Amino acid sequence: MLLFVVTACIIFVTGILSVLESALLCIDELKLATILRKSPEHSKDIRYVIHHKDAHLSSVVVLITLVSIAGSSVVGALAAQTFQDIGLIIFTLLLTYCMLVFAKMLPKLIAVRSAHQVIEITAPFIRISCRLLKPLLWITMIWARIFRLGHNSKASRDDLKSIIKHYGINGVIGQEESVLAEYALNLRYRRLDELLKTGGPMTWLPGSATVETVYEKVRTTPFKRYIVISEGEVIGVVLYRHLAAAMLNDQKQKTVSELARSAIFLEPDTSLLEAIEEFKSARASVAILPGKTPEESQFITAKQIFRAALHKSAG
Repeated sequence: MLLFVVTACIIFVTGILSVLESALLCIDELKLATILRKSPEHSKDIRYVIHHKDAHLSSVVVLITLVSIAGSSVVGALAAQTFQDIGLIIFTLLLTYCMLVFAKMLPKLIAVRSAHQVIEITAPFIRISCRLLKPLLWITMIWARIFRLGHNSKASRDDLKSIIKHYGINGVIGQEESVLAEYALNLRYRRLDELLKTGGPMTWLPGSATVETVYEKVRTTPFKRYIVISEGEVIGVVLYRHLAAAMLNDQKQKTVSELARSAIFLEPDTSLLEAIEEFKSARASVAILPGKTPEESQFITAKQIFRAALHKSAG
């Protein structure tokens, strides 16, 4: 009789813990938002458990493992005293079947169908269990730190788009806020190299040359801006209108570097958000993306970046 009572208790406890484990796995940030909209009684515990899912999931797994190991030892010892060889084999097969069905499969199916309700009820228990098992978790997870095992918990672009869509459909955020969120996502993930136009080599002018000596080149290849080179390095940009004004105002002996405007230097993989911050900090309107050679260098304007930032369908 004691054997069957102990076995039933182990199956029941393991089943409950399997429900908690599966419920934790089912709840993500999207489902968390849906739960919190209802203002449940244990909202703080629910939010904390899901935001620190790794630790709390680990504590549940540790509990399942401890119950399984201890239960197997106790049940095995009692079964060996109660049954003979054939009876022990039959009991073991029945125990395996019962554990598989009632402690694993059915609890997981229940958790998948009612994960919201499970978390709402059990969040305080999960949080307390994690606190009590923290020393054991630290000893267990030290091997993960030794072998540098981990994962990137940052949300991908697709994840963020799904969150925006989910919030919009469920009315968590309005249409205007959804549009702003898409703009912010666009700023964060688009890069400057997406805005660069393909074409021939960039036209550049030597900084030490005078306006008079370069004007023929400027006249035959008119562009709004030219990259200025000094000692093989890009130092800024000069505008066509400034060169033309110098010629008309009899300032032909001015050097190109004197007319050059300062520019910020950015890498092609810089995000639009980082570029806007750089423009704001330097109070510049042009950024240079240096290439391996001066001819391969390109420039991009603040106007281009702002236009791309407001074009949410791009990228």
